[in-house]
Amino acid sequence: MFFIGIFGIDNKFKEIKVLNNFSCKNCNISNGASLVKYYTFFHFFFIPIFKWNEEYYVICNGCNSSFSIPKEKGKAIERGEDIEISYWDLKDNNINRFEYESCGYKLNIAKGNHTLHMPFYVTNTSQYCTLYAKCTRMNRGRQKLVMGCPMYCKDYIFSYPKHLKMVGKYNSLFSFDDTLLHDSKKLEQYINEGIDRILLNFI
Repeated sequence: MFFIGIFGIDNKFKEIKVLNNFSCKNCNISNGASLVKYYTFFHFFFIPIFKWNEEYYVICNGCNSSFSIPKEKGKAIERGEDIEISYWDLKDNNINRFEYESCGYKLNIAKGNHTLHMPFYVTNTSQYCTLYAKCTRMNRGRQKLVMGCPMYCKDYIFSYPKHLKMVGKYNSLFSFDDTLLHDSKKLEQYINEGIDRILLNFI
């Protein structure tokens, strides 16, 4: 008896806390903000096993400015400690626009103007190129660091059964979601929430 494991490395943003008494150093207005954590994690059968590269950011609700804060302070707030974020904790990242992917469930669009990618979205990305491993060693699991890429992805992809709606290209696995191509009301809702650019990423 055997089974095929589905595993990979992915990145994620997670909202930790709503900051009601936040005063933004860019717009100088107390509109409140959100404390979010960005991290990389390894998952097996889509269950997170462990994570690393944890970073904490504060996103202003008014002007959508993003600030990084010390990791120790972010962790303390995540643990429930009553700690204030001061002006001096905020490191300006000059980020005020986000890239979203349509992936089958409702997206929470931040205030401001942003881009929506569809109909393909990334589900998994490998550290090394699985396509290179398949083309050179006939085994996608025998991956290694590639020095001088021959660009096999210009000619080849990994194809999957139609009902899975997936395709493998580059070092990533993409899934297909055509919901917004058929539902104009949902697309209009995203536009009203701040999506001002739609990128059709046909692979």
